[in-house]
Amino acid sequence: MAEITENSVPKRTPRCIRRNAVLYTLGRAAVLLMALLTAADLVCVYLRVGTETAIGLMIPRMGAMLGYNGAGAAAVVCQIVAYAVFAAAVLAAVLSGRNFGWSIASLVIFSVDTLVAAWLFAASSCSLGFLPSFMLHAAAEIFLVLAVGCGHSLKNAECGVRGALRLAFGRIS
Repeated sequence: MAEITENSVPKRTPRCIRRNAVLYTLGRAAVLLMALLTAADLVCVYLRVGTETAIGLMIPRMGAMLGYNGAGAAAVVCQIVAYAVFAAAVLAAVLSGRNFGWSIASLVIFSVDTLVAAWLFAASSCSLGFLPSFMLHAAAEIFLVLAVGCGHSLKNAECGVRGALRLAFGRIS
C-alpha cells in the first residue's frame, strides 16, 4: 500500500476553487430567492389574493394561514411559528455568507420545510396548487446540498466562504 504524503495529495486548482465558489453562491441565492418568494406568498395570504398556488417556504405559509383564519391563542402561536421559521431561514441564508456553519443551519431548516412541502403535496393528492412549491423546493434543495459540500471544500482549501461571491465572479489567477 502506497504511503500518502503531502506531495501526493492534489492541490486545489484555481478553477476548482472557482467552481466551488460559484456553486456555493448559487446555493445561497436559491435560499434567498425562496425567502423572497415566501415574503411575497405571505403578503398574498394576508391580502387573500392567489392563495390557491403555494410559493416559497411551506411552514411559514401554513402558520400564517392557520393564524389568519384562526382565533385565540392558537392563532397567535401559529403566527409566531410562521414568522420565527421565516426569520430563521432568512437569518441563516444571510449569515451563510460570513460563516460556513450557517449554510448547514440553512440546509437543516430548508430540509424540514421540504419534508413538510412533500407531505402536503402527497396529502393533497398531488394537487397542482402545491406543484410549483414542491418543484421549487426540490431545485433549491439540490442547490443547497451542493452549496454545503462546496462550502466545506472552500473551507478546507483555506479560502473560506466570505469571499465566495468575489471568487465566483473574479478573475482566475
